[in-house]
Formats: sequence, structure tokens, C-alpha cells
Amino acid sequence: MNLKKYKLYTATFFSNLISDLGDTLYSLALMNYILLVPEKQAAIALVSISESLPIVFSVFLGYWADRTQQKVLAIISSQLFRFLLYLGAGFLLQFNPALILVISLVAINFFSDLAGKYENSLFLPVQVQLLPEADREQILATSQGVASSATILFQAMGAILVTWISFSQLAFLNAGTFLLAAGILFLFKTQLDKILSYQDSTPRKPQPFFAMFKHALKDVRESPQVLPLITILSSINALFSILIPLILAIMAINESFSIINPASTVAGISILISLSSILGNILVSTALKTWKLSRFIFLTAILSLPLFGFLILQQAWPVFVCITFMGILMGCVDPKISAFLLSHLPTERLGLLNASIGTFLQGSILLAQLCFSTLLVLLSLNWILLIGFICSLTLVVFVGKHRYDM
Repeated sequence: MNLKKYKLYTATFFSNLISDLGDTLYSLALMNYILLVPEKQAAIALVSISESLPIVFSVFLGYWADRTQQKVLAIISSQLFRFLLYLGAGFLLQFNPALILVISLVAINFFSDLAGKYENSLFLPVQVQLLPEADREQILATSQGVASSATILFQAMGAILVTWISFSQLAFLNAGTFLLAAGILFLFKTQLDKILSYQDSTPRKPQPFFAMFKHALKDVRESPQVLPLITILSSINALFSILIPLILAIMAINESFSIINPASTVAGISILISLSSILGNILVSTALKTWKLSRFIFLTAILSLPLFGFLILQQAWPVFVCITFMGILMGCVDPKISAFLLSHLPTERLGLLNASIGTFLQGSILLAQLCFSTLLVLLSLNWILLIGFICSLTLVVFVGKHRYDM
């Protein structure tokens, strides 16, 4: 699918993509900077909190985004706000590393993440209006393929730049990405406002947060497709989230399970998932574009059974083969789910609903990791793997029961 055909959507997409480059650069700079601070453990804890805490506010930011009338102007303002934040970060990074500076930089990271989540919720209803429903799925697949490839490129660029230029210069470069992103949207603001003007001209009585949230829950409950879909996705995400910790636990007792060494194995799995996901994005918009979402989800669930079977048997290469095919299937699933939700959820509550679903999915990941950590203390690894296999089998049965048409 050629993105050039949809000029305005492409403008918003690349504006958002450039913002992601800024986030990647600062994250890498901050992670390397805190290693220079004497109080490393406290610094790492602060960064970890600043990365996870914004999730708590996602629902409120989604609600705020839904109430925002001038969405394009709000996106530009958010990007300019982040530009100013990172100018401040660039100034602070000129001083010698210290914990007090880490606290300030973490605060900048926190407020930037909040602005980023608000910005993402603003983008959703804008992009929905720019994409015809018939082409939405393929366009989103192409977009996600580009975004996944760009993420790998951004991480490589960041790793190189951290060794070439100072942390301060990296922060200023980061600020520049947000200024550039705002400039791209500003060039197309008039055209975007014309398309979206009917939303702003339609008077709507603002609803309190809890009333809106109640409506959002009702929207999900009343859809015979959305609620089972979210449950299935949260289960798949939960299983994926404990995959690397499980493999690390196996390598701790069986060195032969690793490829070269444990570090290369973990890095290889991350790269494998990213590359297979990109391949899935390509296939779903070309050779597999006629496949239904239910087929991809069912195959993903089915593959979790041999995955845990080979983990129990501690067979490394078959595990990597399963991960590859599951990554391809999830790369196919993501754009189809995005298109499905955008088409089945009300646009006026899209930011709140998307943030709520995202928070629920993140919550399932945190719960899975907490359960895994607890079980690792209480049970042997073989029992944990057996529980994982039983959970996978339950997932297959549930997916088979809810293979609705979509």
C-alpha cells in the first residue's frame, strides 16, 4: 500500500515517527548517563519509576484528548512543549553527573512521556478521519512495518550517537526532532483542520471523566467481539512478557540452551521478534491480506503449545523457530486489530477507549511478570513451565470458542 496516496495521513504518521526518534535518543542517553552517577541503584530505580508511572495516567490523558476540540493544534503544542523540555535537559547535561541532576532529568522524562501519551491519544481520531475504512487495514500494516523498521534503525543510531557526541548534544538533537515534528504538522494544519472542522463545529456537552469512563466500559461490554478480543490479546501479551525471563531461567541451569552466550541469546530473541514482526506487517498487506483476524489469533494461540513444550524439553532451536512464527503472526495481528478497533469503537471516545485498553493490556503484562517472579521463588522451573503449558492450552480452547467472524 503506497502511503504517498494519503498525503495528510503520511504527514501525521511521519510527524509521530520523528517524535519516536526523539524518545529513543533520550532514553538511550539517560540510560548511559545514570551509569556515571555514584548512586547507580537509586538512579536506576528513579528511571524505572519514571518509565512506568505514566501508564497510570493514560486513561485520564485519553479522556482529556477526547475532550480536546482543536486536536491538530494540541498535537503541535505538545510537541513544542517537549522541545522546550529537552532544551532544558540539554542545559542540565552539561554539568557533571550527580543524583540531583538525575532527579531533574527523570522529571523531564516523566512529563515528556505524559505529553507523548496525550499526543498519541490525539493522533488516533485524527488519523481515523484521514483513512478510508476499505484501505485502513493495509495502510496500518504498511505504517507499522515502517515504524518497526524505524525503531531498529533509531536504536542503532542512538547507540552510535551516544559514543560520538556528548549527552548534552544528544538532548539538543532530541529537542530538534520534536521541533521538526511540530513543523511538519504546522505545514499541513490548514488542510487537516478543514477535514476535521465538522468535529469542532458540532457542539457537544462535555461529560465528567467517570461518566465518560462508564460509557467507555459500556461500549466494550456491548460489543460481542471487542471484549473477547481484549481478553485474548492480554493473555497472549502476558505469555510473551515472561518469555525472556523463562529463557534466562533455563539458561541459568542449562548453559547449552543459549546460542553463543546468554547475552547474545537475549539480544538475538529481541531482534528475531522485531524482524519477524516486520515480515508479518509486510505479509498481511500482501500475500495474506485476505486472511481474517480470527485465523491469525488462533494460529498464534496454537503455536504457544509447542513453544512451551520445547521449553519444557529445553530444546533451543525449536523454541526460536516457534518464536519466529509467532512474531510473524503477531506482526499480522497488530494492524488488523488496530483497524478493527478503529472501526468498531466510537470516535468521540477513541482516546479514552484506546488508553483504557492499553492500560488493561499493560496491566496483564505486569500481573504475569509478578506471578512469574512469585512462582520462581515458590516452585521449580519445571512446574512453572508446566503451568505455562496449561495456560496456553486454556488460551487455545478460549480462542476456539470465540472464533467470531471479523
